[in-house]
Amino acid sequence: MIGRLAACMLAICACSTQGGSSQFNSDLNPPPTVTPPTIACTPDAGLEGDICSLPPSVCADDHWAAYFDDGTCIDGTCQLVTKYHYCTDGCASGACNSHRGTLPSRGF
Repeated sequence: MIGRLAACMLAICACSTQGGSSQFNSDLNPPPTVTPPTIACTPDAGLEGDICSLPPSVCADDHWAAYFDDGTCIDGTCQLVTKYHYCTDGCASGACNSHRGTLPSRGF
């Protein structure tokens, strides 16, 4: 399912999934900006470096889901990147509305 996601970086593109592949769709308005939350890094259990636990996804508006990825620990704070997924049937509680099964960790 993750391979079918159309994750978009802010202001780079507006994407949707059609037929199982990500395609640029110039008819879509870009998503509203969602600033990643500020969270502290979690010290890992004896492994090298610290871990950035990913916060839950949120809805940027009625159709854009925003999720946070690529966490890098810098000076004790996770630096996250906001990515976007267009929800054809709408977005609620950080997940796309759908009658299909969804991936629990992302809700898409």
